[in-house]
Amino acid sequence: MKEKAREILHVAGVRLVIDTYRVPSGFSSHEVGTVRMGKDRRTSVLNSCCQAREVKNLFVVDGSCFTTFPEKNPTLTIMALAVRAARHMAAEARKGNL
Repeated sequence: MKEKAREILHVAGVRLVIDTYRVPSGFSSHEVGTVRMGKDRRTSVLNSCCQAREVKNLFVVDGSCFTTFPEKNPTLTIMALAVRAARHMAAEARKGNL
């Protein structure tokens, strides 16, 4: 993206470009925390398998179940939670509960 920006500026006739960052910079936003997961149904919308407490067959397998979020990329944690939810769904489906 930075290379393309330099190309556009060059074509536009810009003669001086000051690049203070030699590595890609910027803010990467990962929206989380909108559908909290927890043990207490009074303070959380999802159980520990990301299943909604109020809607039996609704599973939320993204970052919205996180209660807090560090600056690290959440992808692997989201994937792990999705696998746990999928295993729970399969087990409950075999029992006829879903």
